[in-house]
Amino acid sequence: MIPQLKNPFNRFMKDYFKLCGFNDSVKAAMVAAILEEKDIPVNIINKQDSNYVFLGESELWIPLVFKEEAQEIVKQIQLN
Repeated sequence: MIPQLKNPFNRFMKDYFKLCGFNDSVKAAMVAAILEEKDIPVNIINKQDSNYVFLGESELWIPLVFKEEAQEIVKQIQLN
């Protein structure tokens, strides 16, 4: 029997919340900067394909303790 290795990313996912995702990495960086100005830590997970940048998205992940505050801030941001 092969022992199961613990995936550290699963532990990370348990304590974090996917706030939103963007097809445009610049917009993701802008929203992350606004959240960081409000003292909300943000991790950007880039799931865009390196060959076809129009495939995939950049996801913003935040600690669960900031979930409500971050959702309210993102609602107030208007990105067109």
